[in-house]
Amino acid sequence: MIGLIVLAIGGAWLLISMASARFLASKFKPPLVAALVAVLSFVAIATLPFADEIVGRRQFANLCKKEAVVWMAPNSATVTAAKNVGGFSERAGLVFPVQQQSIRYANLSNGEVFYSVTAFHTPGGVLMRAGLGLGHSRSCWPERWGGRALGIDIDAMVKRGEQLEFLEQFGSELRAIRSSTTASARWVRTVPEPRPLVGASREAVLNAFGAPDTCQPEAKESCLKSRSWSYQFFRIPAGSTGLTPQLHIQFGGNEEVESSKWSFSK
Repeated sequence: MIGLIVLAIGGAWLLISMASARFLASKFKPPLVAALVAVLSFVAIATLPFADEIVGRRQFANLCKKEAVVWMAPNSATVTAAKNVGGFSERAGLVFPVQQQSIRYANLSNGEVFYSVTAFHTPGGVLMRAGLGLGHSRSCWPERWGGRALGIDIDAMVKRGEQLEFLEQFGSELRAIRSSTTASARWVRTVPEPRPLVGASREAVLNAFGAPDTCQPEAKESCLKSRSWSYQFFRIPAGSTGLTPQLHIQFGGNEEVESSKWSFSK
């Protein structure tokens, strides 16, 4: 339907262009001059709606050529845990809208960016945004920008980074809950999907969270070797009520977290 509407509008504009060119040519009596005016007028009027597209495409091409680049620090291969600190921003001073996508990964240990990729996206000029582009956008990327293509495994670094952040955040939350001496109930307020824990070692979990709350003192040694651990992210004093989020962790045969999930009760 949109295609038919676009064709109808385009046909109407061609007719208007032809009529306008004839009118302008009629003002000149020498046949050669009139013909030249007619041709030039028709081309100018017919292409007028695409003027921003013509200029904008050149601007976009120049922008891509100069700034759509990838950068990697010399010590990138030594990074073990990373965090995505990139985002999107709008570029100003161009004929049509251009969005800049900055993919930037920082070393979790010191916050320094070690890998960055810059790409650009645009929906085009006025006519393209009005429907001629059928909702599509144009993009440009560096030729070789994937981490694996450059010799580093970004996905593994990010996964490790998410794991360390989860352990640090909820380890701190658990210590605060356990050490709380207030008379009111207390529990962890946010419970994101514990997927980052998968692959963490038993030792890493123990260092971050301490011994599981399900371990009894007389059987602590055997409990620490159990495949299932549970942590109570709440403290409910006698006579109080509140949520009781518990984190359940299952270890595999390689002593790494195989699965994890939250459970809740009141």
